[in-house]
Amino acid sequence: MATCAAVIIGIILVVYELGQTRRIAFTEMAQEAMSELNLRETTLFGEEAAATIAKACISPADLSDSEKVVLDSVFSAQINFAVRIKLLEDTGGIDTIWRTNVQQAVDYINAFPKEKHGW
Repeated sequence: MATCAAVIIGIILVVYELGQTRRIAFTEMAQEAMSELNLRETTLFGEEAAATIAKACISPADLSDSEKVVLDSVFSAQINFAVRIKLLEDTGGIDTIWRTNVQQAVDYINAFPKEKHGW
């Protein structure tokens, strides 16, 4: 009886560990995908992101199309960071401050002057 119970408990523990390993692997894959996405966005920033952000604050109507792409990438990177934190919560089963991060990203984006041309 004791041996049978030990075998059953062992099987239950193995199944539990496999589930944990799967969750960890998925979390790592999701984080890697978000890293790749963030790398793409930051590549679009180029070396003049600070100048583009300043221009967007001072004279948004004067932004060129390429500067609008840079600004969109900056905004996307802000949102992607919040999504990355949310993925950690979803797959890791931990409590994160993703809502705060999303709110900060939205506040950052909304702080920029808006123009009628729709960027």
